[in-house]
Amino acid sequence: MMQKPYVIKRGNTWYYRITIGKTLEGKRKTKSKGGFRTKREALQAGNELLVLVKNGYYNEYSQMPFGEFMEQFLIDKKLRVRPSTLSYYTWAVQKHIIPALGHIPLGKLKPFSLQNFYNKLAAEDKMSSINRRKIHTLIKAALNKALRWELIDRNVANMLDAPREEKNEIKVWDIQQARRFLSAAVGYSYYLAFLLALTCGARQGEILGLRWKDVDFNNMNISIVQTLSHDGKQFNSAPKTKTGRRTISLPTEVMEELNHWKDAPDCLVVQSNERTPINPRNLNRQFKIIIEKANLPDIRFHDLRHTHATLLLQQGVHPKIVAERLGHANTRMTLDTYSHLLPNMQRDAADAFGKAFFA
Repeated sequence: MMQKPYVIKRGNTWYYRITIGKTLEGKRKTKSKGGFRTKREALQAGNELLVLVKNGYYNEYSQMPFGEFMEQFLIDKKLRVRPSTLSYYTWAVQKHIIPALGHIPLGKLKPFSLQNFYNKLAAEDKMSSINRRKIHTLIKAALNKALRWELIDRNVANMLDAPREEKNEIKVWDIQQARRFLSAAVGYSYYLAFLLALTCGARQGEILGLRWKDVDFNNMNISIVQTLSHDGKQFNSAPKTKTGRRTISLPTEVMEELNHWKDAPDCLVVQSNERTPINPRNLNRQFKIIIEKANLPDIRFHDLRHTHATLLLQQGVHPKIVAERLGHANTRMTLDTYSHLLPNMQRDAADAFGKAFFA
């Protein structure tokens, strides 16, 4: 026979107390709640909770606010991910997830609530589709952790489609524009960063993390073994993926330029006047100044990497080689990224085949 809630009046309101189980020490564990206007309301609420307990649907921890759980999730992630990744997670949780969903009990989070959250992010149009998708992935991973910790019985994020990722249009320069930019960049403090971006296709963090001991003048290449974080405050010991840890061959002209600036082995190739890491914002600021000076189409620093890849593919370099230089996981990723080039390459291939076959 199921127990009845203990109901009592305190002041002007009523509250109930019920037994929900036992502690590890065998002591009785109770749950109480107050604020009800009448005895009947308190009794009804207590009986509803008892039914959940009896049927195994009540999980004490599922009443934890979702925001509080996400804070615990970040603590768990602190020792498992890179500092830069943790920084991104913290931004997403504190800036977006907690303000919108933090008040909802973990066990009462519904697919509808999540979908509304994603829809609102899209409607505000203040965040890229890539970041919206990353936030969904983060929530999904957090709820999977809650499942393993036996805090919830299902992952409601699994019931939703991930927000669609809309790829930004890639903007690149042609070879004449790239040359014009480099000519205008000569004499600027971060010239080597621009030179490397255009001639090896490395990412910004990889270039800013490059040390002179990573430059092999005998074999004419550089090794990507560490990266500088987006805020310019810390180094990551190695790129995230196996393909990211790579060696990139450089043209003779670039190696000669590097040799002209060669410094102590542990020094950074691109550094401030105080011999400290470059703040990426300062690099981007100088980049925009040179673009304006050279009267060139406005692109991002990251687009120098795209420009390098585009020029290689236009010159007929095999996509596998391009993928290796960029640190892509596979050739398909490279072709998908630069598919806008394929129509012209198809035409060139057909013309070249025609000349050879019908000569």
